[in-house]
Amino acid sequence: LDALAGRGYFDARVEMNYTPIHGNQILINYTVYPGPVSYVTSVSFVGNSRFTAEEILENISLSIVPRPTHLTLPSLFQSFYADGFMKPKDLQADADRILAFYETRGYRYADVKYQGIRDLGGSTRIEFQIDEGDPFVIRSIQFEGVKSNLVPQILESVLHCQNGRAAQE
Repeated sequence: LDALAGRGYFDARVEMNYTPIHGNQILINYTVYPGPVSYVTSVSFVGNSRFTAEEILENISLSIVPRPTHLTLPSLFQSFYADGFMKPKDLQADADRILAFYETRGYRYADVKYQGIRDLGGSTRIEFQIDEGDPFVIRSIQFEGVKSNLVPQILESVLHCQNGRAAQE
């Protein structure tokens, strides 16, 4: 079914029947019902208030490349590599990349889900639902029992952590 979904048949199903023939032998018959083909025509983000869709897309590369809905010269070139098909594992990989984008910016409690929304014409819109959560903030850093000559080295290793700001990797 993943192979069919990867070619745009999101509603595909397979039925199996078997018939005993001789002794312990059976004849297995698989019937594949591919259903209608559907193409991914757009990808959108919902719930992203801290970062714009453009900021997210500038920092990650999606596996799913929407198929152009009308041909212009730039979309003609895009259509050579944008078949508009998706595989469930690609969707999950994209969701994981979006989550990593948030986590490396201090949003440790972010969550990303996705859904495919089928339009009347058979095209599919992918919607990533983002729950950003609150940023993980370091209020203060204190050192106890550390030799004073080690404090500058320790501070350098946590330099990205500033009082009252979101912690980043």
